[in-house]
Amino acid sequence: MIKTAFELKTVSKLLAEKRIAKKLTYDEISEIVKINPEYLEALENADYSKFPSEVYVKGFLKNYSKFLGIDPEHALALYRREREKAMTKPKLGVSEKIKSSKFNFSLSSGKVIALFALLISLITVLYIGNYVFDIFQNPTLELRKPVEIMANESGNFVTEEDSVQLEGISEIGNKLSINGQEYRVNSFEQFIVDLRLEEGLNEIRISSQNQINRSSEIVLNVLYNKKEPEVVSVNPEVTEEGQVNINSPIIAKIEVTGEGAYLEAKVDGELQASKAYPVNEVVLFNAQESFELYIPRFESINLFINEELQTLTNPRVKFALVDGQVSKINP
Repeated sequence: MIKTAFELKTVSKLLAEKRIAKKLTYDEISEIVKINPEYLEALENADYSKFPSEVYVKGFLKNYSKFLGIDPEHALALYRREREKAMTKPKLGVSEKIKSSKFNFSLSSGKVIALFALLISLITVLYIGNYVFDIFQNPTLELRKPVEIMANESGNFVTEEDSVQLEGISEIGNKLSINGQEYRVNSFEQFIVDLRLEEGLNEIRISSQNQINRSSEIVLNVLYNKKEPEVVSVNPEVTEEGQVNINSPIIAKIEVTGEGAYLEAKVDGELQASKAYPVNEVVLFNAQESFELYIPRFESINLFINEELQTLTNPRVKFALVDGQVSKINP
């Protein structure tokens, strides 16, 4: 069998050569690029079946080649060429067909090179044709969260939060815009965007436009129903008529303003609360002699003592009735 000196280098061989030249192991590289060593080895062995999807192959390949000093676009081009070649791989080798033929003649090196050049030309034509075909198709666009919506479709979402996080898929190189503002996708062809909402109905338009101005669009209608804060009174006095009667010397009101807050509260020396409260919740405590509060993230609440806003500088604070007056006691 005649071997030719003309051989196309695959991206897997290129990665392996660069890694070996740098004398690095998969584990050492994994610590830096944050890619599982199993996936690094799979890239060097061209074993793409180990990856969850094509998006992961392209993303990991781009990051790995960039780390090894290889042009990521060149690496992706080699990968695409290999995938195209695999899709058009001949069913039977040329030499086996010739041997089984009634005609008996030998292949010269010139014929082998010519056949190989013809094969490369066919692959190139197929690749270019596929690229042109993709360009003239509507761009890939998909919304995964908060609801799943495909390209050129619309959907609805209802929330009580004042913001919404959008997660979806768009091709690298296309112009991605959300309500007229441009955004970028990551190396996995993903976009993650947080948007503030106005109370009521919010229309969100997501579009992806390719190089010849063909575009796909998704319309998401988000209805923001603002949740009114719920007042939770831990130890109020209730009259026989069912009305709340607050006549304590110390009235503590806590408004949770952050993403949630854990707190421990003691009323007159007894633990009355030890739990996490969600954002926008309001909690009331009524004390006769003392009120103690421990909250690790004190910046996530507003504390009012007898309707006066208090300035918190540490996680622990205590208020006590001294000579008929409510005073702040340093812990």
